[in-house]
Amino acid sequence: MLFDRALRATFRNFSTLFLVVFLVLAPIHLVYGLVFQDVLALQELHPAIAEFPRNRQVRGIGIDDVARARIWFWIVVGIDLALVPLFTRVCGRVLASDAGGQVPTAVGAWRSIRSPGPDLDVRGGSFLGTIGAGLLLALAVAGLTEALLLVLADLLPDALAFGAIALAQAVGKSAGIPFLAVSLLYAMSARSKIPAAGLPELY
Repeated sequence: MLFDRALRATFRNFSTLFLVVFLVLAPIHLVYGLVFQDVLALQELHPAIAEFPRNRQVRGIGIDDVARARIWFWIVVGIDLALVPLFTRVCGRVLASDAGGQVPTAVGAWRSIRSPGPDLDVRGGSFLGTIGAGLLLALAVAGLTEALLLVLADLLPDALAFGAIALAQAVGKSAGIPFLAVSLLYAMSARSKIPAAGLPELY
């Protein structure tokens, strides 16, 4: 089954695929966390602050600050999603190196992003089914990873909370996106019958 091969390829190269995504997402989320560090430190109080009148604040944080942070959070999420096609291509380079008997690295994959992948015939499986399964698994992995790390972030003092929350978001997405990216590589290759860049045949 196509998704099975995609899953095996992801697990086989997971640490490198994770780093491919994390190297880009970590700075983005850390900048967001730094800009809104005071707001993130009061994350548990956001529902209560949302009910405050505009002139009332907690530690200098009011309803407008929370709303602004929320808007920028969704902007960051949009950036993460917009980068998925790029991550997919770079993940293809990781799989290509692995298929060629080399030791793939995240930095090497980014450097060779323009290199063509090997010509491979990927057959079997459903196009929509493979993408759908990859998306669901990516959401589950990202959600569970981020939730676990946020629990640990709650144990830290407020001065460190923003960094822990930002990293939890970056790590969660970096853990989930490879499952979607590799599924997209296999699905697109199977549908078009044109080899995906860097896609190895795994049986």
